[in-house]
Amino acid sequence: MSKKDQFIKEFKPLIDNFLQIIWDNKRHQKENVKGFTVSGFQYDIIITIDQFTSFNDLVTKLTYYQDFEGNFSEKYVEKEFLNLLHKLRNDYSQADESIEKFYTNFIENSNNEWRVIAQLENVIFVERAVFKLIDCTLKHMKLDDLIDCTLKLMKPDELSISGSSLQQEVLGPHYSNWVLSHCIYTDVKAGDLSKAEELAIDNFNLSINLLKLYFPNLKISIKNPVSLSDKQETIIYELISTNITKKCANVSGKKDINQQQKLNPKVYEYLVKNGINSLSNNNQINCEFKISDVVKDCLYWYGLALDTNLLSAKLLNYVTVLESALKFNDRNELTQRIADRCALFLETDYKKRKDICTNVKEIYKMRSAVVHSGSIIGKKFNKKFEQLKLIELAGIYARSVLIKLIRENDQRNGDFKTFIQDLDDIKYKEKFYVLTVRDSV
Repeated sequence: MSKKDQFIKEFKPLIDNFLQIIWDNKRHQKENVKGFTVSGFQYDIIITIDQFTSFNDLVTKLTYYQDFEGNFSEKYVEKEFLNLLHKLRNDYSQADESIEKFYTNFIENSNNEWRVIAQLENVIFVERAVFKLIDCTLKHMKLDDLIDCTLKLMKPDELSISGSSLQQEVLGPHYSNWVLSHCIYTDVKAGDLSKAEELAIDNFNLSINLLKLYFPNLKISIKNPVSLSDKQETIIYELISTNITKKCANVSGKKDINQQQKLNPKVYEYLVKNGINSLSNNNQINCEFKISDVVKDCLYWYGLALDTNLLSAKLLNYVTVLESALKFNDRNELTQRIADRCALFLETDYKKRKDICTNVKEIYKMRSAVVHSGSIIGKKFNKKFEQLKLIELAGIYARSVLIKLIRENDQRNGDFKTFIQDLDDIKYKEKFYVLTVRDSV
């Protein structure tokens, strides 16, 4: 049976069942939540509150159907699915053909190439440096870059248009907002614009978090992630505070503007020296568990830790970085294993290793209190200093482990499983393992 036939066999009964459920719905029912109509057709698609869960379940199953490889957004799938339901509701005689075409269109469009560009805030590139990070590039966006991006969207018979005409007719007057602006761009494969932008935002955040890993105080941020947009939005919000005791209120407008950060070629040379380029060579590494994949996961959690002011959330995210970077199929004695590996990886001196082991265990003890009892860090004043110190250590260890793991990616041929095995082997070669086990008893 072909994949196409398998799809029809699996989904046609589900679609038929749902059509029967909504068949008699009328447009003016009070409980309607979604309607879909096309002019020139007799019947509309109307979905009520009670039927909406079933509809969403079908959309989710289609979105994550194995042949589509998750390359479409739920928003796009929902629109196409509503269109299919509308066709079937108005003419069911060619149901198999309609469902087959629905499937074929998804397959044909699943790997379209997209380039998504966004402007950056609070950063300037000295000497027009170009930063090639994980799946992204940061640079000054020149007119040629914008024209090149637009040319990819044009038909062959339109490519004879002159440069000046291209600026006026294709890019429009707003192109000047992008020329020499500080931008980040990425190329992704997706089936629709929403999915492309979703993947792009993930890549953007990953690259910015990589920069923050080495420069934690960096305030770089992304403007609205849309390509060739003329929208220039300023973030302004009002703060209203009331002094109940003195019975007075205060309203203040605040502009969310941070001091600009300078990025130059020397900074980029430092990053390259520390191994960031190897993180993009994911497909060239022949191993099942890749260090570069682990690093990407860690950068996500590290970025969340930096961006939150909630101490409990900051701690949980830092510990997640440690676990992602130092855990491999471990189910027993997790705290001891993470503590051992963290100490072994970061230090060679016995006393320093012992201190790291002790600190990591204390960090885990505080983390358990948050996870299992819902305690909020910082509420008890007499313990706040001690808690802040442990959170700071968790951040230091997470950052140090991640930076060193990136540096050793090439040396270990990108193999994460071997990295963990080599780390564990050290315990049997040095007295450290016996001493730490004895200390933990």
